[in-house]
Amino acid sequence: MAAGIFISYRRDESRHAAGRLADDLSQAFGAEHIFRDIEGIELGVEFAKSLEQALAACSVMLVLIGPQWLGMPDRKRGGRRLDQADDWIRQEIATALRRDVRVVPVLLEGTALPDATELPADIRSLVARQAMELSDVRWRGDLQRLVEALAKLPGFKDQRKMETTGISRKKLWWWGAGLAVLAAGAVQSVLETSQPAAPPVQQGLPSGYGMQTCACLNGPAQLAPEARCASGQVRMNVCTIGCPNGQPQVAYVCR
Repeated sequence: MAAGIFISYRRDESRHAAGRLADDLSQAFGAEHIFRDIEGIELGVEFAKSLEQALAACSVMLVLIGPQWLGMPDRKRGGRRLDQADDWIRQEIATALRRDVRVVPVLLEGTALPDATELPADIRSLVARQAMELSDVRWRGDLQRLVEALAKLPGFKDQRKMETTGISRKKLWWWGAGLAVLAAGAVQSVLETSQPAAPPVQQGLPSGYGMQTCACLNGPAQLAPEARCASGQVRMNVCTIGCPNGQPQVAYVCR
């Protein structure tokens, strides 16, 4: 049996709840798996035949029971609608029970489950099924419990949970990639700051500028190996000699 959901409801009292429930279940399990009562029947198609086909594609029937569901009157013939053999709701439930479809009474707005003696014989076993509550003021929580219960059945998967998991995995991947980039940048920064700073460079010396190396300012001058640096650059303050009496040091070296 296919994993579809058939929503049985009376339009006069619960069409809004049925529409809202159908939309939410469509998001959870896919619209193609939701059959909402006679609205899923094509124009001109025999009801009984279409009902059989719909139930053949469904493994669960949700019977929405509101405050007026049990005693809804038949204004044309008198009495209760449920007592009429051709009542659509009665036919839907009786057909599902006969086909051994999983039938779940969904009690709207605190409605109590009817007593078996209040129901026609062909649908009395409805009250022996586990029921669930659905209230407008607790809609999100009640709906979540219903979805979780349905998701445990064969063939049903909560697509919202799967999508959320997929998004979470993508977020984790991007977070991981971002952290890796930040970590690499931090390591590079540490490496750069841990390296000794390059000696200051003096550029663009005039032509013919004589170079002296590692000498005290008042001591004997020592000419550099070149009269001037061919590259026009020198490294400053790289000599290690000590000058007496606090004399300043001349420390130009060709580079």
